[in-house]
Amino acid sequence: MNTMRSLRTATAILGCAALALAAATRRSVAQSQPATIPTVVAQAMSFEPGLLGRPQFFSGETPPDWPPALIPPGVNVVGGGVLGDAAMFRIRTVVFEFAAQSNPRAVIGDIVARAGYAPPAAVTPHAQGGGFAESAPPTIAGKYCSGSVLLTFGPVDSARAPLVFAVSLLDGEAGRQNCDPRNQSMAHQFPVTVPSLKPPAGAVAFGGGSSWSGSSGNMTSAIRTTMAADSVLAHYSAQLVAGGWKSDGRPAIGDGIGAQRFSFREGKEPWTGALIVMAAGDHLEITVRVAQTQ
Repeated sequence: MNTMRSLRTATAILGCAALALAAATRRSVAQSQPATIPTVVAQAMSFEPGLLGRPQFFSGETPPDWPPALIPPGVNVVGGGVLGDAAMFRIRTVVFEFAAQSNPRAVIGDIVARAGYAPPAAVTPHAQGGGFAESAPPTIAGKYCSGSVLLTFGPVDSARAPLVFAVSLLDGEAGRQNCDPRNQSMAHQFPVTVPSLKPPAGAVAFGGGSSWSGSSGNMTSAIRTTMAADSVLAHYSAQLVAGGWKSDGRPAIGDGIGAQRFSFREGKEPWTGALIVMAAGDHLEITVRVAQTQ
């Protein structure tokens, strides 16, 4: 099962749900929107309600278990909501309206730091311990962690209501996956040691994942680059060889696709592997497939 991709998908769904919760509060952030909307309308706008459960909404108040330390001084609490399960994926959101001449981002940043939240640690290729390294993502303003709880904040509508900010807390397994760098690694799920694979200079690597079944598995990534598939194949093949894998035979090269077979040992057990690079639209899909030699 591709755990990393499933968690990323669930986190993305929760991010969309946070927007739905913010939109459900009693005060409009835009003059063209109604001041209030029925709860059923907000529920209808929620993504995959059967998966995450029925949202709870609060008008003019925070959810019951919202930390008091995360309420900025002198703000108007517009409302908030809760969606999901605390064991796996739960998001709590509160919308605050700041007074004129306020600097909401600075105020929230201050109380977040005082409450013990800090930016999550970045994952480096060395921390991953092997497999595909992704390009360093841009720093996301307003993303903080305290233990296994992820906090994000930002304006609900920066153009029309720059003083209305939403603060969200994500906990459960999704929070742990986002806040613990060790949980962000593909390699810890993969029973076979794959050498560290860094993208070519100037390429942007993204979208990694892995899966395993029986005695075989796949590790995938994607990159955007001007390099051709055969050049990318040669780039990653050299790193596999440097990591102790042996290339078997010559690479197979076609129009927009390339493949190379390898052999290696995991402990005393013989394994076979293949590196496949395939052009797909504006990027290249890269797969390392391994199987135990019977």
